[in-house]
Parts: sequence; C-alpha cells; structure tokens
Amino acid sequence: MLSATQANAGTDTSPAIDITWVKEGQTLVRGTHRFVNTSGGLVPFMATSQQQFPYSTCTLEGNTPGYQAKQLAVGRMLLLKPQRTSRGTIHLDIQAEDTEVRTVKSTDHGACTSFAPVIGGLPLTTLSVELPESGPLTVSFPDGQYSLTLRVGGDPM
Repeated sequence: MLSATQANAGTDTSPAIDITWVKEGQTLVRGTHRFVNTSGGLVPFMATSQQQFPYSTCTLEGNTPGYQAKQLAVGRMLLLKPQRTSRGTIHLDIQAEDTEVRTVKSTDHGACTSFAPVIGGLPLTTLSVELPESGPLTVSFPDGQYSLTLRVGGDPM
C-alpha cells in the first residue's frame, strides 16, 4: 500500500481530502491532500510505485538485424489533477494505472527475435469527477475491480 500526505504551512481554509484507492477490498493508496494551497493555487495529488521494464525489439534492414532497447513503465500510479469550475467548485481529472508483466512474448523476424512484455491489470484509465463540498464520493472504475473514495476531512471514515 502507498501512503501519501501533503502538508501546507500557514493557515488554510481548504478542506483536507482523504483519498483511498481500493482493488477488490484491498487498499492500494491512502493519503490526505489539500487540492487548494494557502495562496489559492491548485495542487495535484500523485502516488506512484512504477518500475521500468526493459525489453528489446529487432527489425531486419536487408540481412542485418537492428536491435532497439526499450522500456515500459509497469506498476501503480494515481494522479488527481484539480481544475476550478465556473461555479467555484473543484473538478478532478483522475488518471490511474495498475499494471504488471504477465509474460514476455517473443516474435521471430527471420534472423532476429523481438521480445515484448505482455501486460495485465488496469491499463491507464482516465475519469473525471466534481469534488463534493462535504461527505464522501466513491468513483467506480469501468472494470468493476477498482474504486476511489474521496472524503472531505472531518467526516468519519
């Protein structure tokens, strides 16, 4: 589980938001964040535990193999980007991903072989919601396994 807390210096009237991202009842990310800082600026929230998975591809140029090293980010990422609406409320663009390498697929191209990871899990998913002024808001992901709960601080969890 990833935990994140963001603190602001000085007095702040914006509410702290409790963030809980869950997969099938297991907490993946838990944190507390203020989307508006003391100057009124908007502050995104990000939690990540990704790694770069190396792999290589090969293409033939005539009879000469050409290898290219590549990397693919795999793991968990949650990004909440705030925007102000014309009504003065906060709208959040949500990007989330929870991937893993299931296997590595090889493909022969004559005299050379390419290797590429086969990824499983939640691919990069984008959702958007309006942050409530009070109480909890639960956002379900299209795959039905993940949910994100945003709760205005001070409310019981």
